[in-house]
Amino acid sequence: MSLRDDRYPLGERGEYPVRLVRADARDIARSIPGAHARGTALSCTWDLAACLDPQSIVAALADPRSVVKLQHPTDYAGIERFSALKIGAKLRPYQREGVAFLAARAYALCCDEMRLGKTVEAIAAAVLTGADRVVVIPPASVRLQWASEIQTWTGDRALLLYGRAGTEARWWPSRKLVIDIDAALIEARWIVVNPDILIPQSRTDAAGRSYIDPELCGWGPILTRHKIDLAIIDEIHRMRGWRSKSEAASKAEVVRRLLDPVRVVWGLTGTPIMAHVRDLWLQLQLVAKCWGEKPFTFHARYCGGGHRQIDTGNGGSVRAWYDAGESNLGELVARLRWIRIQRSQHDVIADLPLKTRTVRWLDANTMRGELARSNDLKSRLYRALAKLAPVKIEACLETVVEELEHGSRVIVFTKMERTAALFRDALAKHAAKSAAGAALRARDLRTWIVTGETTPNAETRYTLGAEFRRHTGAACWIGTIDACAEGLDLSGAMSVYFLEVAHEPYKVRQAEMRAFLPGATRGLAIYYYGVRDSVDESWISKLVPRLEKLDAIAGDSDGIDLANTLRGELAEISAAEILADLTAHIEGEKYGMENGK
Repeated sequence: MSLRDDRYPLGERGEYPVRLVRADARDIARSIPGAHARGTALSCTWDLAACLDPQSIVAALADPRSVVKLQHPTDYAGIERFSALKIGAKLRPYQREGVAFLAARAYALCCDEMRLGKTVEAIAAAVLTGADRVVVIPPASVRLQWASEIQTWTGDRALLLYGRAGTEARWWPSRKLVIDIDAALIEARWIVVNPDILIPQSRTDAAGRSYIDPELCGWGPILTRHKIDLAIIDEIHRMRGWRSKSEAASKAEVVRRLLDPVRVVWGLTGTPIMAHVRDLWLQLQLVAKCWGEKPFTFHARYCGGGHRQIDTGNGGSVRAWYDAGESNLGELVARLRWIRIQRSQHDVIADLPLKTRTVRWLDANTMRGELARSNDLKSRLYRALAKLAPVKIEACLETVVEELEHGSRVIVFTKMERTAALFRDALAKHAAKSAAGAALRARDLRTWIVTGETTPNAETRYTLGAEFRRHTGAACWIGTIDACAEGLDLSGAMSVYFLEVAHEPYKVRQAEMRAFLPGATRGLAIYYYGVRDSVDESWISKLVPRLEKLDAIAGDSDGIDLANTLRGELAEISAAEILADLTAHIEGEKYGMENGK
């Protein structure tokens, strides 16, 4: 694994960072308090640098021009496989830069803006390091997306872990249930597990006392029995609460113990700081073991930490620890620059496609029994969609909220009016929360809902569209495809989310184009949410290739992103066709289970 000579030039996890500087800058670097020569490199202890001049750090160490080339590509253990898979040729230029940054480090944070492809960069970098076993720890809502990307880019199957009992796992993409868990964990090159199921299940007895259910111990203790070469924590900013006794803190502690013996750990996030500088502590602890520093040392140095009198609000005060500020930010930025890569869409606009489509698959055992409840075809289809709506709303809301917290404009399309109303209510409920909704309120969030029922008049819809375009804060447009596919200008939106789709590909494409701005300086990201083993799987798998073919005919498609084979007719996808596919799949699965397949 890692480099061929088994060295990481920038140091190992838990060590003080090592800098590689040019010979003519070495004497200047050595003059910085806390810096020590280490062969041709430099080790720097920063925790006692009270007299450290941040400008000296920037000039001598943080200037990228003072960094020597880390290593030749052939130094990587996985370069043969990386080349054989032709991964480099498929990556965009800025993504290749991100891959090189991660692969050269035992610990790193990839903080690229949303939609720039952090997932792909991490997968490609893992291949380049030659890691034999990689554990990916993403939120539950995107674990299928990770498994799908792993299969797409490497051809490997990923092992998906489920539940806290430690007894259920499935291979992706076959979704075959694993019988021998230990054998599968040994065989798997990629293991995908969300942090919620790493921790044991806590229960309360009749006396109100908490205890750990021995039958639901979580996957954390099981995974610690297996050697892990590399770990990737997706959305690492959610690992908050280092002093809290809440489940979030339990999650972070279990992840920390799991990662303690792991040599290489990378964190991915588009939002490294949620509210305070102290949010970085846990991320650095999980990824870099915070360079061996103690939490209160870090908070005192960079978060304005210290004991002070805190107003209690009733005329009194109490002396308590305070760390919600910031201090010595120049020094912190200089330190982070060596382990963090962060690009915005503006930085890489020349490399971005005009439009990208992504399908985000979700897991939900919701469809069994739904097919036989009605003989009416339309009733069966819409009942199935209604059953799936809450699952997709929950997953989509996480990403939409994250974009809105950055002040973006987003569009959410549905097929049914009821689904649009449910999403509006879910967003309003989140925004009303005192803590979680603070960022949305600070961005002056406005929401519009347009359906045939709420806004039947075309003139009214046009007026609302103008309000959406003019709004300078965070904006979310929620509407049905039928009501919004024509006569609307919603240009300026960064992303379009489809919770449901229409039968007619041209209608879906028209809805997509509501957000398209001719001459735009940034690409448009389009996401389709679907549930495996449901009407979505058949529907979306038939729809997307036809949309790509329509794009090819219209001449506005980026050939790099034609991930689906262009085949089939452009005709309407019938409800009968979708339900027939789903019925055949379920019956085939039942037959396989009954026959031990």
